[in-house]
Amino acid sequence: MIAELGVLVAELKKIATIGVMIDWAHLVIQPLPNSTSHKIALNQKGDYVVLALPLLGENADIVKMLMPWVEAKVSLKNLPDDLQVMSVFMSDKTIQSI
Repeated sequence: MIAELGVLVAELKKIATIGVMIDWAHLVIQPLPNSTSHKIALNQKGDYVVLALPLLGENADIVKMLMPWVEAKVSLKNLPDDLQVMSVFMSDKTIQSI
């Protein structure tokens, strides 16, 4: 899942660099039918990217918890401590769902 977060952050950085608006409140990871890839809806205008994110795609609650960290990494804002992010993965509920 950590590798998928890295892929997501890298792709969103590229998207932001070319001027595509990322609406963090509406960013959604949706599975594509008959595929291992996922559509990441970036905004209400319909912009999206397609990435293979099987673990993130199956764990919407975890994605919701990690999205402020992803946003901070992409926008280079004050970053939450990476140890706080790792604590999400250490909770019993998260370990059971992975």
